[in-house]
Formats: sequence, structure tokens, C-alpha cells
Amino acid sequence: MIDQPSQELQRDFLKEIFFIPETPNEVPKKEDGTKEPIIPDIEPKLSKFKISRLEKGFKISLNRTDIVLPIQAKIKVAYDVIRGNPFKQHEIHDFDFGGNLISINFQGCAILAKDKNIIDIEVMNNSFYLTASGFDYRRDLVINVRERNNEA
Repeated sequence: MIDQPSQELQRDFLKEIFFIPETPNEVPKKEDGTKEPIIPDIEPKLSKFKISRLEKGFKISLNRTDIVLPIQAKIKVAYDVIRGNPFKQHEIHDFDFGGNLISINFQGCAILAKDKNIIDIEVMNNSFYLTASGFDYRRDLVINVRERNNEA
């Protein structure tokens, strides 16, 4: 009888362990007396690059027009895996940008290097795009585009 759970909903169960210190002025109260959660205003950061899916490939373009050009970027591509990092598990037998089985078309950029599953580019104008096709359509691609620091 002592160990039976309560039949009522216990809203303040473990409140001494899981709590957020607050001042009375910060938390507005609802009509029923419960406190309204505080949701901070966070502006989303738009990525500089937009990645679109194509049949047997992908397209990368600029996502914003306020980017100061030129910029350098590193594009990493791999087939998705069930466990682990797909980029670390990439095999040369999956695909190789250095070979001729993957077709790459581009505008508004220069390809600085391409090897295995990595393409280094320099974007020079706002009409930039890069498409790559020839991948296995039965497998999901994971694409990572990062701006490179010019010092590195």
C-alpha cells in the first residue's frame, strides 16, 4: 500500500532536482496560474550554400546574395551509412571525383582540386552552381559544403 503510485497527475514531482532558477518578473503566468515558458528570440543563420537533390546527383549554388566574393569552399561527398561517419568510411570503389565516371558541370567558380570524395572550389560570382551526376541512385548521398579559410 505504501509503494502504490498516486492516481493524480503530479506536476511538481522531482521539482527539487530538475528546475530552472527564475525571478518572478521573467516568467509570465497563464490564466490558470501556471507559468508560461520563456522562448528566446534566435535568428536562424542561413547557410551560404544551397544543396539540391538531382537524379543520380546533386547541385550546389549560393543561398544568399550578400556574400562577399571570392570565397573558397570544400565539398565532401559520401554514400550514407547505417553506423559511423560516412566520410571516413568512403571507399575509392564507391566513386572518385578524380576519375571520369562522375560528371561535374559548373559555372561561376574554379575547381582548385578534386580527389576521391572531395572537391575544392573558388566561387567567383553570384551565378555560381556546381552539379555532379553519375552516382548510384539506389544509395543516399551525404554532402558537406564548408567555406575554407584563406589562411589555411
